[in-house]
Amino acid sequence: MWSFSKKIQVITHDSHFHADDVCAVASLSLLYGNKMQVTRTRDPKIIEQGDIVLDVGGKYDGEKFFDHHQMGGAGRRENNIPYASFGLIWKRFGKEICKSETVAKRFDEVFVQSIDANDNGVSISETKFSGVYAFKFDAFVFASNPTWKEDGMSHDEKFFETVELFKKIIAREIIFLQHEEEAREKVLAEYAQAEDKRIVVLSKHYPVQDVLGTLPEPLFYIYPRDYGIWGARAVRYGSADYKNRKDFPLSWAGKRDAELANVTGVPDAIFCHNGRFMVVAKSKDGILKLVKKAIEA
Repeated sequence: MWSFSKKIQVITHDSHFHADDVCAVASLSLLYGNKMQVTRTRDPKIIEQGDIVLDVGGKYDGEKFFDHHQMGGAGRRENNIPYASFGLIWKRFGKEICKSETVAKRFDEVFVQSIDANDNGVSISETKFSGVYAFKFDAFVFASNPTWKEDGMSHDEKFFETVELFKKIIAREIIFLQHEEEAREKVLAEYAQAEDKRIVVLSKHYPVQDVLGTLPEPLFYIYPRDYGIWGARAVRYGSADYKNRKDFPLSWAGKRDAELANVTGVPDAIFCHNGRFMVVAKSKDGILKLVKKAIEA
């Protein structure tokens, strides 16, 4: 797309910054690194000289201009969440950054869309407790700007400082999603081998909820933990749902060691979480016995 004999000129607006422009620049930096140069300005002459112009300029063409402030915005996703500049940049460059269309799409769902929604004034969550709200990336970026008592502090300096932090956050989330995608086939293969589809025995502690939660039978999955012990967890109805398909018995809740061993009849039982979604035992045989007892309860 560009010759690297000169640096790619990325233009965004100056002054106060938001998660939208911070994350867009951080994402491009993951792709181009020191082959790009970022200028923060609202000068139309400088804007026209840019190779990539985001969150400023009043245009969107999917190649050079990636603004969403113009009349009519810059489009919406199928779920009706409007694009902000982060989403527009991700739509164009996400696959290149992740080296996977699947991972890029998943990253848009779990990370980009919430920032785009907030930047466009669209609420995607409701508070259940008056005056208490989930702390989001948007709030952190807002707090990263100089406050009214820091008049001498440079917006540019704080912007680039925040970009460096979000490069690490975005890169780490991409790695997590890449490994999650790799685990999907392994989980499905181990599910296919299960004699009782209600109990899936895993060879590693893979991320499983988005896989097992889509299958009709699994109630619990078993996995090896550190130090040679074994754990089992309840499968939930959905990745964002804390309701288990089946809880571990109420009489086990919060019990440990000898007390749990006595109530379950499993000598090497170690712990049952008070939320009844997890149990731990010293051996694979012990954890299997606990899970089978839970199914029968």
